[in-house]
Amino acid sequence: MTSEFGQQCYVEFDRPHVLLQNKSGFLWSMVQETGKSMAETLMRIAEKVGASLLLLLLRPL
Repeated sequence: MTSEFGQQCYVEFDRPHVLLQNKSGFLWSMVQETGKSMAETLMRIAEKVGASLLLLLLRPL
C-alpha cells in the first residue's frame, strides 16, 4: 500500500516480521539486497523486535 504522508509517501506500515513475510514487499526487497547472510540476520532481528511498528517513508524524486 502506498499513501501520501505530508511531502513523503509511505509504502509499508506494520511490524517488521510481518512486512518481511511479503516477498513482493518493499522491505523484503531491500533486505534481500543486503546479501544472504545479512538478510538472515535481519530476519532474526525482526522476529525478536516483534511488537515494534515500522513505517517506511520515501521522498519524491
